[in-house]
Amino acid sequence: MSTHSIERIYPPDLDPENPSDQTTLRIHLERYEFAARHLNGDRVLDMACGCGYGTALLAERHPDKQVTGVDIDPEAIAYAQRHYRLPNLRYVCADAERFEAEHGFDSIVSLETIEHLPHPPRLIANYARLLAAGGRVIASVPITPTL
Repeated sequence: MSTHSIERIYPPDLDPENPSDQTTLRIHLERYEFAARHLNGDRVLDMACGCGYGTALLAERHPDKQVTGVDIDPEAIAYAQRHYRLPNLRYVCADAERFEAEHGFDSIVSLETIEHLPHPPRLIANYARLLAAGGRVIASVPITPTL
């Protein structure tokens, strides 16, 4: 399994007695909860979904929406497919700057993604291609003191 950090966390591996671990999880879940409250339309993309716990949260909150999680790490996608299964949820291993889809997405969720890419304008251009008319991008960047 990949090295875990604040950027790629696996909730079951976090120490429930460690305040730092619990703060990290809380921060990530708060961002996903915010995204869940602001989704638009029926098709949702979670770009750079990591191990899938946040993507599953979006799908659980919105069983009427089709949610797709994309991540470049095959281990993270395999973990997501094993641990977070829902009828309205699928995972794809792909590069965020190059991911293509047959149909546009009404909402694109992208938490802590852009700062990891060598060419951020490519990601923004891909969001523009992937976003359906009237769609919404919900994004965040890290602001915690540990980064």
